[in-house]
Amino acid sequence: MELLTAQYLLTEPGRLLLAEASALLAAKAEPVVALTRLRKSASPEIAAAAWEMAASRRKGVRKFGESAAGMYFIGEALEQASSAGAAAYHAARFASVGITSLTDLCGGVGGDAIAFARAGLQVTVVERDPARALFAAENARALDLDSKITVHCADAIDFPVITEAVWFDPARRVDKRRVVSPEDYSPPLSLVNDLRDRGIEHIGVKLAPGIDHSVAEQMDAGLEFLSDEGECKESLFWTGRLRAPEPVRATVLRPEGVQALAGAPDEDTDFIPAAPSDEGGYLYEPDPAVIRAHLIRTLAHELSAAPVDPQIAYLIAPELLPTPFATAYEIVERFPYHFKVLQKALNARGVGRVVVKKRGVPHDPEAVIKQLKLKGSNEMTVVLTRMGDKQIAILCRRVKE
Repeated sequence: MELLTAQYLLTEPGRLLLAEASALLAAKAEPVVALTRLRKSASPEIAAAAWEMAASRRKGVRKFGESAAGMYFIGEALEQASSAGAAAYHAARFASVGITSLTDLCGGVGGDAIAFARAGLQVTVVERDPARALFAAENARALDLDSKITVHCADAIDFPVITEAVWFDPARRVDKRRVVSPEDYSPPLSLVNDLRDRGIEHIGVKLAPGIDHSVAEQMDAGLEFLSDEGECKESLFWTGRLRAPEPVRATVLRPEGVQALAGAPDEDTDFIPAAPSDEGGYLYEPDPAVIRAHLIRTLAHELSAAPVDPQIAYLIAPELLPTPFATAYEIVERFPYHFKVLQKALNARGVGRVVVKKRGVPHDPEAVIKQLKLKGSNEMTVVLTRMGDKQIAILCRRVKE
């Protein structure tokens, strides 16, 4: 967004325009109709920005709750912002080790900064995009956090950090294209080493969940994978006092609290569980954060479970043990996979609805569902996977929490 457009939206006429855009959106006005109305009191560029802002505020409710109605967003910045649960977790990590002030590099419109401030930290936000920096300052003011948050429009690479800790969330898209190499991030991940050379020891870095474990090793940083609402949202690097003693952690955010599974990754673990039994039991589908963290064997040990195959992230155990790190299914039947055999087994149980999951086999779940001719009122989960070189089907029912 252009700075002049952003500045206009903060004026009284701009706020009135945003209110009108929000009302039109709430009334489910067609975009063409809404923009025609908005253009009666603003230029096409500003009218479009107001309409986009109204839409972003509605989307922002999921991350910022009711506060989103009075906040200022830029579409891309909102997508990149941490969820409310993740941001609160980031803040708790800093507060738990006694850190009272930090610099939020690449702070965007202030999503994480708001959580840091609410946790009692003094926050310096650094954002090089003028419009985003302007909105970050306005969001702090709107939420009555401006005494805790100071915003600077500056480049993270050159900014003279004077706080005791840093939060770093580099852009992982360039010209709307996702970049893979950490040195292609903006700023590059090597900024962490530069900060250490400047004497900053306590650093948290937010990255994509697909980061290679070796990158953390090269940076001499602790590695964590964070799951929220059943999805692995991000990976995190931690240094200094923020670093956990274990090599890697999988952390799951749940309504009842934060749960962490920690240990050595599978490739560094000698634990080899016994083969799963042929009858009954429970199938566990590990949380995506556990899979990303390579902690399948650690979880198997906790559940007294065995993998269906050493290369497959499904576990089978004889008994049900509640865990926040996996979804449990009661196994009804297991057999070598052939489509006709599966069809017959489902018909025999009066199954009319199925959820098909798969790992380690080439079958497309949606294609399998379309081929099945189902009758009945029962519902069942079908897991297609393999044991060694044999494809198997597991009929099961999800265990209610």
